[in-house]
Amino acid sequence: MSKLEKMQKELAEYWGTRAPSYSEENQRDFTERVTEAWTREIERHIRKAFPGKEPSQIRFLEIAPGPGTFSIMMARAGYSVTAIDLAPGMIEQAKENAGDLADRIDFRVMNAEETAFEDGSFDVIFSRWLTWLLPRPEKAYCEWLRILSDDGIILIYDGNNSRHFYDKQAEEEYKKQKRKLTYKDKDGHLLPQEFYEKLDENVKNIAMTYIVRPYWDRCIFNAYGAEVYVDEKVMETIIPDFVNGNTATMEVFLVKAGKKAIL
Repeated sequence: MSKLEKMQKELAEYWGTRAPSYSEENQRDFTERVTEAWTREIERHIRKAFPGKEPSQIRFLEIAPGPGTFSIMMARAGYSVTAIDLAPGMIEQAKENAGDLADRIDFRVMNAEETAFEDGSFDVIFSRWLTWLLPRPEKAYCEWLRILSDDGIILIYDGNNSRHFYDKQAEEEYKKQKRKLTYKDKDGHLLPQEFYEKLDENVKNIAMTYIVRPYWDRCIFNAYGAEVYVDEKVMETIIPDFVNGNTATMEVFLVKAGKKAIL
């Protein structure tokens, strides 16, 4: 097994084990107000890209859906939804959370950097809190452009989540938060601190950890010939009075990309 394969395996195992507690976290944070705000945010970009087109005609791919929050949200809004995740445990959790909507979402276990889809398979490609964990993000971006339709858009919501590795103030805050972690596995057993250490070790080895973003994202998409729009204060649009630190509303940036002009 290569170093890359080992890292991907450990990341999948980590998030698969975290699936139940991460699901609880999302269900707590995504109140009706937050869910409605995120739905409006995503749909404003979709309507601009595809004016007059019905949701059922729009092929929506979520990459790394975790517990399925956004895939369920978009399926409920009528879109044709596919969701892929490297962690089988997360896919199973997402299916469970989807309930009656599970049959309307095509859930698959798949690597975000090397998908099995044909060129131009999707009109909207969406990810949230994923790219900071990708071992080869530039490969992923190239792949997402390949499977994007000519008029399609890529919506990436992410943050500089790993700055505690190089920012002293962020490191102190991270240590405080880490001591409070009490996540459980699917059997209800508390996960030991060593469990989180494994994630940190992997994240330390990911080049993205030390990259200034979203400047880097813009450069990579431009290098691939894509049009790019960046919004570093997007949460002020989604939820103007957001509370920093809440996983549903914490400060993130938006990177929006497409093969054609998207502004």
